[in-house]
Amino acid sequence: MVFLVLFSSRGIGQSTQITCLQTVNNEDIVINWNSPGIPSSQFVAYHLYDAINSAAPFSLLASVNSINTLSYTLDNAAALSSDFCFYVQLEYLVGGIPTLAPPSEIVCTMFLDVSPSSAPQGLALIDWQNPFPNIANGGNYTLTMEYDGIVSTIATLPQGTTFFSQEISVCNAVLNFQVTYQAPGGCTHISNIAGELLTDLTPPAIPLITSVSIDHTTNDAVISWEPSASPDTQGYIVYRCNPNGVTTLIDTVFGYNNTQFIDIIANTAAGPVSYLLAAIDTCYSGVPPSPNTSPAADICNKSVFLPSIAYGVCEDFVEVNWSAFEGWTNGVNSYEVFHRFGTEPFTLIAVVPPDQLSYNHLVPVGGINSYYVRAVSEPMGAASQTYFSISNLQNVNVVYPASPAYNYINVVTVAEKNKIDISILTQGLGTEHVYSIERRKVGSSDWDEITVLTNTTGSELFYRDSLGVDTDFFTYDYRAIVTNVCGDIVDTTEISTSVLLSGFAYGSRQVNALQWSDYTGWIGGVLEYRIIRRKGLEGPEELIETLPGTINYYEDDVSSLTQSPGDFFYLIECVSNSTTDFPDNFLARSNEIRLSMDPVIWVPNAFVIDGFNNTFGPIISFANFDEYRMIIYSRWGDVMYDTTDINAPWDGFMNGEKVQEGTYVYFITIEDGKGKPIERRGTVTLLSRRDE
Repeated sequence: MVFLVLFSSRGIGQSTQITCLQTVNNEDIVINWNSPGIPSSQFVAYHLYDAINSAAPFSLLASVNSINTLSYTLDNAAALSSDFCFYVQLEYLVGGIPTLAPPSEIVCTMFLDVSPSSAPQGLALIDWQNPFPNIANGGNYTLTMEYDGIVSTIATLPQGTTFFSQEISVCNAVLNFQVTYQAPGGCTHISNIAGELLTDLTPPAIPLITSVSIDHTTNDAVISWEPSASPDTQGYIVYRCNPNGVTTLIDTVFGYNNTQFIDIIANTAAGPVSYLLAAIDTCYSGVPPSPNTSPAADICNKSVFLPSIAYGVCEDFVEVNWSAFEGWTNGVNSYEVFHRFGTEPFTLIAVVPPDQLSYNHLVPVGGINSYYVRAVSEPMGAASQTYFSISNLQNVNVVYPASPAYNYINVVTVAEKNKIDISILTQGLGTEHVYSIERRKVGSSDWDEITVLTNTTGSELFYRDSLGVDTDFFTYDYRAIVTNVCGDIVDTTEISTSVLLSGFAYGSRQVNALQWSDYTGWIGGVLEYRIIRRKGLEGPEELIETLPGTINYYEDDVSSLTQSPGDFFYLIECVSNSTTDFPDNFLARSNEIRLSMDPVIWVPNAFVIDGFNNTFGPIISFANFDEYRMIIYSRWGDVMYDTTDINAPWDGFMNGEKVQEGTYVYFITIEDGKGKPIERRGTVTLLSRRDE
């Protein structure tokens, strides 16, 4: 008798564990384990134990006495008729004493069993055993099916799942199944192969109708659907749902991937059309035999229908109404309204929620307007896809008073102080149109109507605005709102803005600085700004400079005009860029401003008779010399000299005789350019030459 000493041992390289269980040729079970990593001199044996399940008593199956033999084959076909579990235990020498290492983890065969379902019929029920009942390895099962010599994978499942049902899609055949398990870092565990004679008694899945649309060229109904989820489907039965509630079979479409039917006799002009669909497979059952046929869905799939569209003269819209689409499993997401005028392409004009079945469209006039509605589904079907169903087409001829092709404010100009002229180019069509001219002060948001003009055949309208206008301090926006005989606003012109000119006279530099606001409203923008100047109130206008339309500032150097009264008048003349539609260059003027240079008066304090500075008189710039006067007094108040000629200074003589040296009083008066008197008083010293 052999005695085994059981105790914990040190120095073992690794535990001995079963690494793989594989069923070979569906007859033998091959058990593999790893090497313990000890010297062969310490090795005694591997002891392999088995049981019918992991909780049953284990018994010794075999002992392997070679350290290099790491597998054992169980040649027993009967073992493949049920589950078997195994563990391996290493026996080795410690100090010459036989010792048993702890047993390995229990590993079981994945005995696979297949049986047909009873309720519902048509399924193969497949179950197997977890190979590691006590360990969560996290690996995956791969389940395969063999039919007619072809093996295909039907499922990949996590370790905790040991059951699967497979729909039978062959009429009457033996199907073989096998499961493998790929444990992380280990080999592939292989089950037995289990076969069963199975019959397809399951009707195909109900096909999903994806749209019922109307072909706008033929007015035929086009029914589309997804292929049935059952791959053994051989065709589809199309039913028409009649208004009286009776369903009529109208045709059968053969072919799994034939997923469209055109109903050429559908009366799509009278109202919506509705359909149901069923699928048939390739297997026959019952007495007499007939193909497995799915039921149809519960709800008929009804197309979207547009009735005729009414239109009344002087209405600027049409009301498009439609019936709801019915039948989608997840319902309608929205309706899209499409419109075409004449032969133009259709464009999407509105997207409305599913509970809205009408839309008012501002309709183009003078031709045929065509409409259709497209229903958009919520995502549905196998791929969670969005589908569309197109309604019938409806046309409406819209006769409406034509509107002018253009309404264009070509000029907003300051005609004179506090008066602005507005000119509007338009198209006279023979029918009356009303032009409401509105004004707002720049910086304000409020528009005020200032006048109403009517036009029937004219091409240009004029109005002079003088109601509360202050052209010297404000700039104004103008627009015209055009209304037809129906009382509908058919156009609003662009906003045109007057130009405000401001300036400042820099006397020290003898420069007049001008700054102005942009003229806005011209389609082509401003070509140039012209600087217009008048010298004095009655002076003629003169163009002194032309600037690009991007510049709003100018300095006028008037240093060479000191002999003028110093009173200058300026305005800006704006010139438009020509365009293809409006090739003329339009002109608009700003307000006129008045800038005056203050007179510059320099008076000497002495002069020398017969010397270099031998006369006395002021030097004056920018003044009205017609209002000039200079008087010279003696210290006793006698008038020594009196003149109104700026070019006649005092030469120190009185009545032809030289006056005495001394101090004299002067009084000078003159007017500036605005007529304001300016006076200068002081004394001047008269000297004689020293060599006399």
